[in-house]
Formats: sequence, structure tokens, C-alpha cells
Amino acid sequence: MDQVEDRATLEGTEESLDELEALLRRQLDLVRRGRLAYAETVAKDTDALVLRMADQGIAETTAFRQRRPRLETLYRSLTLALATTRDDVHRHLELTRRGRKTIATYGGILTRI
Repeated sequence: MDQVEDRATLEGTEESLDELEALLRRQLDLVRRGRLAYAETVAKDTDALVLRMADQGIAETTAFRQRRPRLETLYRSLTLALATTRDDVHRHLELTRRGRKTIATYGGILTRI
């Protein structure tokens, strides 16, 4: 009976790890394509899965330890993609602010000519 339970637990662990990896890959793809709203939705699903996995003690399993390097790589890639996107958005906002300021400055001059 213990072997059957162990096999079922292992299969559930593998399924959860597969799902986590798929969700992280999906988020990464969405962020890279600029689909941030969709990536946020997937992030909520990922958070729920991670909480469930924590409750089940999956981080203590051999299967998790074997997958950890790959999961960490995906997580780092996702973090880097988000940081890059944040920097791009910040840069575009700054350019927009400068453009508005320039238009406001020259707009007043042009109306007097």
C-alpha cells in the first residue's frame, strides 16, 4: 500500500512541477511579447500553484531538488525580462514627458507667430 501511495505522491509531485515549469515558460513568453496583462493573470495562477505545492511539502522532495536548477533559470529569465520591460516603459514615459514639455514650450511660441 505504501508503494502505491508513494507512486501517487510522486506522480502528483511531477504533475505539479510540470505545471509550474509550464506556467513560468508561459509567463516568460508573454512578457517577452509585451502581453503584460496576460502575464499577470498567469502569475496569479503560478502563485496559487506555488502555495499549494508549499502546503504539500513538494520543496522537500527529490523531484523538486532535481528540477530546482531549471526552475531557478526560468525564474531568473522571467525576472530579467520583467526588469527589461520595466526599463523600456520607464524610458518611453520619460520620452513622452519630454515631448509634452517641448510641445508646451514651442506651442506657446508658435501661436504668437
